[in-house]
Amino acid sequence: MLKDIIYFTKEDGQNKLLMVSSITEGDAMALEHFDKADYEACTKILGHKPHNIYKFIDGIEFKVLRSWIKP
Repeated sequence: MLKDIIYFTKEDGQNKLLMVSSITEGDAMALEHFDKADYEACTKILGHKPHNIYKFIDGIEFKVLRSWIKP
């Protein structure tokens, strides 16, 4: 069964969609995957560097924590 991971940022009190990816239910590695290329893609989508990125998976919101994401 496929699950969607919805990536978004919170700006000006609004959630802004960044991208969506699908994973198989047992793919635990994909749950933790968010690399510099993904961050750069989000920067291109927004037109500026995102200050916070979140994942929404199966009804649960997670904050993406990476040392190269600067507030």
